[in-house]
Amino acid sequence: MTPQHLNTSTPQHHNTPAQYPTFRNLIHNYNETHRWARFGNDLLLGVKADYYTTFEQQQFLPERLCADFERAHIISADGTKRNLVSSSFWLFEPTTKQQSIQQTNMGILDVFSPLVTFSILSILTLIIAIVEHQRKRIIWVFDASIMLTTGACGLLLFAMIFSQHPTVSLNLQILLLNPINIFMLYSVAKAAHKNRIHWWTKAWSALILLLLAGSFLQSYAEGITIVALSLLLRNISNIYTFKNTGSKQPEA
Repeated sequence: MTPQHLNTSTPQHHNTPAQYPTFRNLIHNYNETHRWARFGNDLLLGVKADYYTTFEQQQFLPERLCADFERAHIISADGTKRNLVSSSFWLFEPTTKQQSIQQTNMGILDVFSPLVTFSILSILTLIIAIVEHQRKRIIWVFDASIMLTTGACGLLLFAMIFSQHPTVSLNLQILLLNPINIFMLYSVAKAAHKNRIHWWTKAWSALILLLLAGSFLQSYAEGITIVALSLLLRNISNIYTFKNTGSKQPEA
């Protein structure tokens, strides 16, 4: 039996590094018409998802792997070559981009996209901050609901740290969706109920600033930056408004 060599090389223009997309870009090609699905993916994907891929790494997508196998050929020792795959076919025809757009259009999830939803919530957050500033009283129930929601999401991101998936272990969005919020919920709400600013409110605000600075390293899920800005402005407003209210020292 003569030795054989498997050649999976592609045309030269496919090997230009400038044409290699990131992991996130590759995934967006498949979920760009499903914005909530894309939001969920981007929420879990971290810094490494924005790294440029190599030719081999792009094969994590079955469609790319299939195409590479179709181009591959086996070269025998005598120089003859034959295709690795003799033929291929679809068991189920894939949905075209146009069909996907038609399926998602006019649905409630299409109207209330992540950007629209979080913009509305951010406007509500700013209104509450203005009301608090005018009444000189913290609406502690709102603080508690924010911390409960962000803390619960943060637990999910914290679990991803231990995943073997290479693109989820380092995710800067955990600075906003912080699991510590769950554990600080009672003491922060108690302090807010007494019109006091807890030290964690200041610490969390500093972490949100780091999140905003980290946008140069990682692309965040749609609307996350808007949420971060609104919560940061609200925290700063409360710190400024209530710094001399109640206790002169931050609640421990």
